Amino acid sequence: MKKLITLLSLTMAMTAFGATTTPPQGNTEKSGDMNITATVITPLRVNAEPMVFGKVIQGTKATANANFTITGEKGENITVTIPEIVTLESDENTLNVAIARNIPTNLGTTGTITVPVNGSIVTSSSTTTGTYEGTLTATVRYN
Repeated sequence: MKKLITLLSLTMAMTAFGATTTPPQGNTEKSGDMNITATVITPLRVNAEPMVFGKVIQGTKATANANFTITGEKGENITVTIPEIVTLESDENTLNVAIARNIPTNLGTTGTITVPVNGSIVTSSSTTTGTYEGTLTATVRYN
C-alpha cells in the first residue's frame, strides 16, 4: 500500500509540474532538403619508359633520360612524388642514381602530361662490374 501511495504521489507531482507528453501549442514539424552531387572523373594512369644507361666504363660518369606520362582528368591538380635517389643492385653491390626531375602540379588542358626524368651515375675505378638494376617509382594522386 505504501508503494501504491508513493507511486500516485509521484504521478501527481509530475503532472502538476508540467511533465506531460503533450507537445507545446503551435508545434509543427519542419524539414530541410540537402542537395547531393558527385562528379566522376577519369582515373589516373602513369606510364614509364625505361631509363637505360647502356655500358658505363669504371671510373666515369654517365647520364640517361626517360619520361613518365601521366593521364587523368584535364585541368585537375595533382601531386607527383619521384625520389631524388634510386639505388641499383647487382648481386650484393649497389650503385646510386641521382634523379633530376621537374614535378608538375596540374594535368593541363589535355589531361596528359609528360614528366622528363634525368638520371646520372658516377662510378669509381673500384665499382664492381656487372649489370645493375633498380626501379624508379612515380606516385601520383589527385589533390
